[in-house]
Amino acid sequence: THEVMVDPVVAADGVSYERAAITEWLTKSNDSPMHGLALSCTELYSNPVLKEIIEGWPSESLPK
Repeated sequence: THEVMVDPVVAADGVSYERAAITEWLTKSNDSPMHGLALSCTELYSNPVLKEIIEGWPSESLPK
């Protein structure tokens, strides 16, 4: 989405995505948007470490 993540999650491919974006993607495809290979499962896991890093980033450094 090229937007700062608000609710980052990790998919079965090991990549972090914005929850809303990957959830929408998974309604259309079970393939990884990054790798193009079938995901072994469509379960998503919260990524609290990435969320904390994003929230701690100085807001003036983030794209508007």
